[in-house]
Amino acid sequence: MDLVNDHIRKYLNEFLISSDSTFLELFEVLTAPGKSRYEKTLQYLYCLLIEVENLDKSHLKAFHVQFQEHVPEDGKLLIAEFIWQFYFRMSINNDNGSPESTTVTDTINYLRAKAQQPIQAPERVSKAQLTKLRNEKRRQRQHLGFYETLKGTASLLPETLLNLHMAMAERLRQVMHDNPTFISTAQINNIDAHSYVIYNTEKFDNISKLKVGNTPLLKVAKKIVLFDCESSIKRFGELNFIRLADLNKNHRTNFEQLLVFSWSPTPKSFYRSKSRRDLINERYKIPANSSYVITAMESLLDQSGCNQISVHFTGIENSHFWDAFVTETTIRELYELRSIKLLNIYSLCYNEDIKNYLISDLFGHDDSKFISNSTKEAISELDIDTLARIRNLLDNVFDLIIQSEHNLEIAKFVSNDSIIVVSDLVVASQELTLKISDALGLGGANKIASWAAVENLIDSNILLLCYQDQGRFPNHILPNIFESALATCNMIIAVYVSFLFRLRYQWSLYAFNRDRIHFLSHDIRRKHFAWGELQQKLNYSIPKKKMNLDWSQENQYSSSKIGETYRIRYKAGKARTYTSSDLFIFNNFNNGVYRVDRMANIFENFHEGDDSLVIQNLDDIQEDINIYDKIVDTTVQEQELRVIRKQFQLEIDTAGSLWKVLLKEQASKHGEVSAYENLRDYLRTRRLNIVSFQHYKNTWINPGSDSTSPLSRNVFLSLCEYLNLPRTYFVIVQRLKNSAKQSSRHSTRQMNLLLKDLFNDGCFDVGVDPQAVLVDRLTFYKKNHPLDELGIDENHLLGNLVTLVELIIPELRLFEIVTLEKIYNE
Repeated sequence: MDLVNDHIRKYLNEFLISSDSTFLELFEVLTAPGKSRYEKTLQYLYCLLIEVENLDKSHLKAFHVQFQEHVPEDGKLLIAEFIWQFYFRMSINNDNGSPESTTVTDTINYLRAKAQQPIQAPERVSKAQLTKLRNEKRRQRQHLGFYETLKGTASLLPETLLNLHMAMAERLRQVMHDNPTFISTAQINNIDAHSYVIYNTEKFDNISKLKVGNTPLLKVAKKIVLFDCESSIKRFGELNFIRLADLNKNHRTNFEQLLVFSWSPTPKSFYRSKSRRDLINERYKIPANSSYVITAMESLLDQSGCNQISVHFTGIENSHFWDAFVTETTIRELYELRSIKLLNIYSLCYNEDIKNYLISDLFGHDDSKFISNSTKEAISELDIDTLARIRNLLDNVFDLIIQSEHNLEIAKFVSNDSIIVVSDLVVASQELTLKISDALGLGGANKIASWAAVENLIDSNILLLCYQDQGRFPNHILPNIFESALATCNMIIAVYVSFLFRLRYQWSLYAFNRDRIHFLSHDIRRKHFAWGELQQKLNYSIPKKKMNLDWSQENQYSSSKIGETYRIRYKAGKARTYTSSDLFIFNNFNNGVYRVDRMANIFENFHEGDDSLVIQNLDDIQEDINIYDKIVDTTVQEQELRVIRKQFQLEIDTAGSLWKVLLKEQASKHGEVSAYENLRDYLRTRRLNIVSFQHYKNTWINPGSDSTSPLSRNVFLSLCEYLNLPRTYFVIVQRLKNSAKQSSRHSTRQMNLLLKDLFNDGCFDVGVDPQAVLVDRLTFYKKNHPLDELGIDENHLLGNLVTLVELIIPELRLFEIVTLEKIYNE
């Protein structure tokens, strides 16, 4: 069930029939080709524009219509013509006329005189020249007939300024060639050129100098329409909401509406549509809640293919074995072992052979193909009993999957030519793919592939065994089981182990619908589409069971390579290649506003030839400076360490070895075994396990060992408490640990996410006081960022964040882009 689309569909027809006979009259006069295909789309647009026309006109209003569905150029041309005809008709209806207005009568008299004059052909006129003269005479008669349909007292003053990019203006001019009132801003003072709607391709400075008679054009116009203009910001950027409101206030203009019409670059993702909407709203300063997004379903075009992937779950919904495994790995901070990345591998355990292979890989040696080095290291620190317990629990989980005969359920959906989609890690393991092929009885025509390899296939039957939802915005994963180009295939089915994936699917579906409802919310929807009722339906769909899912770690461990990279050629420098998830600082139009977004989203909003966009890879900043060394005052840090050393009567200089010195003193006092057992019992009271005795002896009570702190954050916190070390010491050691990590790999994900929020909160904008921005946002930063792991003391959070901003500002070196292209990886 598609909650949002089903609800909209329920009320859509009722909304459409609210259109009156005027729509049919407008539709009838359209001349652009292919209009029958777009009739319902135009009817929808008509109803929306009528709603806007009925709004209070006492002050400026904004209305942004965004089509989420990709619309081809012929469709855009037809919509542009319809918009022109709509506003022309509205002006006719609202123009009560004036006896003093002679525009129409003067034009009629002028054209009658022209039409009555015989053709003045030279003596030796060619056939082509004579045809041209006759066509011009016929055109004059057509224009005369058009003006004779208008009120004699009509003003024909240009109330609507339709702004178009040049290519669209030329196409529309060809379609409306015979309409005498389709004129540009350059024609407004021609004797035979008058219109309620004029189109414009010129920049603000040029049109601000134009006059209608003795009155400036901008004092005559009431409506400003920007049609598909997001790539023409240099030309039309001054026609933004704030500027128009200022003109009304200070220069006696009378603008009533700013209307923006735009299209999403792709129909595949509403998250990307959101990014496009936000970009346009920021460019044209459109107020919040002024955008109305027409969904792919609402575009009412004849779309072929299915809209959703059919998702099936097999086996029991809950497992005590799995719950116990999750508990054990949570306590020991082994998140990767319960991540979606590994669940996609666990669910392929169809027999004993695959089970033994996976257990051996995960726990048997150091060169595992499926887990990261940090998880391998964390596993190596487990004591023998804990390791055996975790291994046995996973063994039981595998037995449960095998006994459920999940592979037989999958086989029901396999056809002779099905493409089987699994994770990238599985595809990379030839040994495992062979075992899976045997277990599923796949034939030679079947192919095992990743999401990336099949994303653009539209004629194949596809069976998804790799779970991939949308993730948490804005770190959006595409394709996913809710949005995918795969949905146009002959048949596409997803089959998952229920106790591993059903709850995740339910929460993901809820989040997907929640975000879509918020994204699509608008006063018109609340009025005509019972949006409150939809919100209630959403509330009923909230899963009853909570789920402990950490998207920061999911993104860290994700093996998903969406199949695309991006190559940028900079104006000053060689080309570089990035992934879709790489974060970039960007600035448009040299406006002093700096934001951070993913490469994929920046690409979607980039227009070739647009030299107003400058960017900088966020990672590059951390390559140039060691943030962790500079984020705090080292003098204060050293003072704090001296206080701590004095408390314990120690003279050592290295902060990272202080905890080891204290543990060694206890071992010397009570004996290594007794000290180890005392610490083990203390950690157990906090549901934590200690490392093996050998690791304790070689590392924890060895001040000369390389380890800065235990891998587990919770273990180290408890260890500091056990040794009566203050929380300040934990923060200092984390800072040292991060600094050492920085010197080897130059960046951390946690710092990038913190910087991203600081940029998007406006802390780096020109003229902005970051302290004023952050003073009311400290709770957000405490809640959403692991500050102590970043080496930031919560007690000095505001000062540390302001220092971080001041540290980064000198490193901002954004570069112009020459080309930006997407590269698909097979």
